[in-house]
Amino acid sequence: MLGGWALLEPAKEQIFRLATTDLMRADTIFLLAYVLLALGGSVILIGVFGCCGALHEKRCVVVTVITY
Repeated sequence: MLGGWALLEPAKEQIFRLATTDLMRADTIFLLAYVLLALGGSVILIGVFGCCGALHEKRCVVVTVITY
């Protein structure tokens, strides 16, 4: 959610200006947004696999999800 906000909010530059320098400010914001979106997507995907494994009582899937 935070990654999507960082990509779509037009006023984000004012907030991120406090934490970044003038060099590559826009690139840093977009990189941070994409990293946050990728992390969020992977957490959701692992959660869905864990739920499906538990629902179908597949021990191998549940153990694999727990090890991540």
